[in-house]
Amino acid sequence: MGAVLVRLGGLLTALFTAVILGLHARTYDDGGLRDLLLPQECAAPCFLGIRPGVTGLDDALAILEREHPAHEQMEIELQYRRGSFPLYRMVNWSGYLLYPLERRGRMELTHDPALPDVPVDTLLVRVNSSLTLGDVYLSLGRPDDLSAGFWYHDLGTQVSLILHHNYAGGAVEVVTRHLCGLRGVEFWKTPVLSVRYSTLTVSDLRPIDLQTATGERACRPRRR
Repeated sequence: MGAVLVRLGGLLTALFTAVILGLHARTYDDGGLRDLLLPQECAAPCFLGIRPGVTGLDDALAILEREHPAHEQMEIELQYRRGSFPLYRMVNWSGYLLYPLERRGRMELTHDPALPDVPVDTLLVRVNSSLTLGDVYLSLGRPDDLSAGFWYHDLGTQVSLILHHNYAGGAVEVVTRHLCGLRGVEFWKTPVLSVRYSTLTVSDLRPIDLQTATGERACRPRRR
């Protein structure tokens, strides 16, 4: 019996090792992903040198035009205001749903450099369609804390739990969407919707711990 348990333990160790190696074998390795999402040389929130609340829209667009070819799979949304009116612009936008809870305002289709420059409020980034929550935790570690909201879709018949995995005191938030009823084993395979860089907080979110978020009681379909 002891020999059987030893062999079983060896098989489980090999299995977990294979899973971890598979998660590491992504477009970005651990160091590269951390350097991209949480660069040490630029105080958070910061992405490719763009700092929400500091970097102007003109400079942000120039940075993305220069940097984006090196990251062809990235999709980026810049949010800002002209006066009190919220606006946003897309980079390499494919129609993928970045963040279903955010009220973004109106998309500005063309950029007029003659207009007064305004700072970027928020940056939403979809780094890679294959990036999963497991990749992020392996690279960045556990977040400082988590917050959660709900999204009702398919005419209100389906509910998703929206999780914000908050790093750098909430200045950098990895956003994931989990269909209610999601089994714990699938939790780490969930694709990352976006990484949110902002000095602004999102309302209508509640604190949640990891154990609750991965459990069956995290969210339930809305009662009819």
